[in-house]
Amino acid sequence: MKKVWISSFCLLLVLGAFPLFSSLSIYSLQDKLLFSTHIKNHRSFIITYEHSIHKSPVMEYFQLDDLELVLKKVKYEDTSIGMPSNAPEGASFKLENGKYIIENLDTRLDEIFLLVDQVSANYQLLVNNEKITLHTIAPKGSTIKIKVEKISFYQWLERRMK
Repeated sequence: MKKVWISSFCLLLVLGAFPLFSSLSIYSLQDKLLFSTHIKNHRSFIITYEHSIHKSPVMEYFQLDDLELVLKKVKYEDTSIGMPSNAPEGASFKLENGKYIIENLDTRLDEIFLLVDQVSANYQLLVNNEKITLHTIAPKGSTIKIKVEKISFYQWLERRMK
């Protein structure tokens, strides 16, 4: 019986160290972990911000594909300076309820670098029905890195305890 317990304990130790969970993580440029969450439901999240020139909202819709962040859709209100007025090849462009929408994008990224707004962009991350205002987890004017990573049960537990 003692051997079964020891074997079970050793198995739990090994499995607990094996990367099993997908985590959406935000790091400083110095690789300090600022935020981490297990992506639930459709393995998706949204980055929202206010366009610096138009002062209108922009929403970027992402999905996770293994360790890649995939931009699937962008929604915005103005097509002048800095915003597209058509869709890239393979994507669709439409106007719906006063908003321009580019869908069927498949822009694959390993990570996203964002400069946390010093003025008024008000970057927010919408994930798992939660809204995270980025300047609350990183100083204004700092650059952050968003990426998806596989973490172990022990890493997940450690991040939950912080």
